[in-house]
Amino acid sequence: MVCLIVLIGESAMGQGASLSPYDLMDSYLEKRASYESSSTKKIADDKQKELDRLVKVLEDNAPNSYEYHLVKYINGNYDVSLKRHLFKAYELKPDEREVEREMFGYYALVGDKIKQKEFAKLIEPTYSKNTLNYYKLLASNPKVKTLFLSGEADAYPLLVLQSLGKVRGNIHLVNLDFLVNETYRLNAQKKIGMSNVQFLGQERMFINTALSALMADAFISTTVSQRYIREPADFCFLTGLHYQYHCPNQLEELTKFWKDGQQNLNGLTLNSRAEKSLYSNFLPPLLTLYKIKIANGEKDLALRKDIIVLAKKVSKEEKVEEVLKAYDQIE
Repeated sequence: MVCLIVLIGESAMGQGASLSPYDLMDSYLEKRASYESSSTKKIADDKQKELDRLVKVLEDNAPNSYEYHLVKYINGNYDVSLKRHLFKAYELKPDEREVEREMFGYYALVGDKIKQKEFAKLIEPTYSKNTLNYYKLLASNPKVKTLFLSGEADAYPLLVLQSLGKVRGNIHLVNLDFLVNETYRLNAQKKIGMSNVQFLGQERMFINTALSALMADAFISTTVSQRYIREPADFCFLTGLHYQYHCPNQLEELTKFWKDGQQNLNGLTLNSRAEKSLYSNFLPPLLTLYKIKIANGEKDLALRKDIIVLAKKVSKEEKVEEVLKAYDQIE
């Protein structure tokens, strides 16, 4: 492996720590993840400059490396004019999981269904059965017409399933990460039937406008930060693993979600912290359903039992018990 001499702070080249292209890529990806915000898709200017600096170090020291080409593309923030770098990275190391994911994302972004399916087959095995079952349930409600997803981590499993025909193909999946790309944004706006609104830096306005155009056809994954839906929050009803805008009957939707979800939850064994975090998203809608039932004078012991069983599986038993006790006091 090629070894690089990396500039640290103001020290001269050759006096800093020795890092490989892989180390630099890893540092870049780690910093990029830490720079992500829950309220905007825009990376702060000073932080973007630091990411640009790491890319420049790679370019100066290993311009022909897989790591440079992959990071160069990622650093473009969905700028498809940099696709040659992505394709070069794939040419150099076609079996690397990271570049396979980026290739899948690229074809999803530009709407190439054939190539998207090709790479969906490659990356589907990287997701656990529990993860894929979660996203199948997220998209299972036949009323879902447009579904907003928080970003790559949330959108890719569902896009993979849709590419392979394992969830309905007529759901418009809107990946908030992709909306920073102007072509994708304009195409999304056209499908939604909304007025022209910039996204980057005006995310809340964009989403509020989109929801107003879609009305009850709009669903938002609960993994989307509530900061993005602050304005329309009073009209966004928790109906499962998503919110529905202007939901006509929340109790009916939550009851159906509970019944359908039992097939996933019965006998469920969670194998990682990530799976526990994902499946903890079942708790808010089930707790909401329990609260509504209590307020209507119905104490559903079967639902209460299911909530406690799930809480144990996701390591949130103590907190959930406190919430349930508080709800039980409602008269």
